[in-house]
Amino acid sequence: MFKLLRQSTQIFQYLNRASLPIQSCVTSSRYNSRTFFTTSSNMSSLMKLKSFVSILESIAPTNAVPEWDNVGLLVHPSSASNVSHIFMTIDLTEEVLEEALECSQSGEKVDMIISYHPPIFKPFKRLTQSSAKERIILKCIESGIAVYSPHTAHDSIWGGINDWILKAFNQGTVHPISYNQSPDKQPIELLVSSFSNKTEANEVAKSIIASGNVTGDNMEILVTENLSGISSYKLKCSVTETAVKPLMPMLMKDWPQYKISMSPSPKIPSIGPGRFIKFSSPCTLDTLVSQIKSYLNLTNIRLARPSSWKEGQLASSLAVCVGSGASVLRCTRPDVYLTGEMSHHEILEATAKGIVVILCEHSNTERGFLHILKSLIEEKLQQSTPLKITISGVDRDPVTIV
Repeated sequence: MFKLLRQSTQIFQYLNRASLPIQSCVTSSRYNSRTFFTTSSNMSSLMKLKSFVSILESIAPTNAVPEWDNVGLLVHPSSASNVSHIFMTIDLTEEVLEEALECSQSGEKVDMIISYHPPIFKPFKRLTQSSAKERIILKCIESGIAVYSPHTAHDSIWGGINDWILKAFNQGTVHPISYNQSPDKQPIELLVSSFSNKTEANEVAKSIIASGNVTGDNMEILVTENLSGISSYKLKCSVTETAVKPLMPMLMKDWPQYKISMSPSPKIPSIGPGRFIKFSSPCTLDTLVSQIKSYLNLTNIRLARPSSWKEGQLASSLAVCVGSGASVLRCTRPDVYLTGEMSHHEILEATAKGIVVILCEHSNTERGFLHILKSLIEEKLQQSTPLKITISGVDRDPVTIV
């Protein structure tokens, strides 16, 4: 029920710092879609899978994504306890998986695939060879390859995928189209200390769970050991403001001998999906089209121009949501929408409002961000263990405009 972390005081403090979420900034702008393999170094070391997942979570926490999404560690074979070679892709297709396996045969084994889109989205009722999705998951398990998907975790954070794509354009004032969390909904970290043994900590934990305000999943027992080898125990749990109100009087009444403290949990750098930019200098539609085609290395894009849009008219604002962004974009009223794909009727709805629609195809608006994510991971790994990172050269959008 509870996670027992047996670490020295120094190691525990390091892990605690490493698990804090950070806000990252995009510094790179362009990428080459023809890149085949991109690796961090020729030599790599082993890292615990759990530790590497913590690094991914620190870059883009998955606890604030929409309920409909399926993110995080999706496949964890029993043999995959360590990682040394990471393979990155937008879509985990059978061709991409074959590329990863060939990469393993010709060099260092791929231990984990980071697939931006979750290969497991709708629940499986069975795992057979009858569909591509099932075959992919089965082969990953058989090959001892873990699969992690961040997806919409990167849609919302500052410096995430929507901020990255805005680098294609001139400067302006940027804000999220919507917000994921209001400050009053931030979780509160409750710490009960100091127990002399684990049994005492377990008794308090059971009492808290019995109150119905906290589940075992939101609780952990921390063990620290001083230089003399004496262990002390703390009980940490994450609770909402609503849950903590009845919990505190109960703890102070039933367990007065223990120290109880509260503090807001580290702020989740998940601001909200989509971005709205008000350009410092308005520009023509031709300029915007040229900039995004150059930035994404695309020869063709799709453009829907409302009948009210005049030749040479300047655009002063743009709203972007990578992938399939209609549900996010309809919440705002810019001069231009930029996304990967929209349905026929969603396009008609936008142009009826006088909004220009630029469509670059779904994954074309996302693929270049893999190079940014790779750099963010390597930056974090400099503090610990160097790993080999490969970006797929086979992964591509299934739609080609001819």
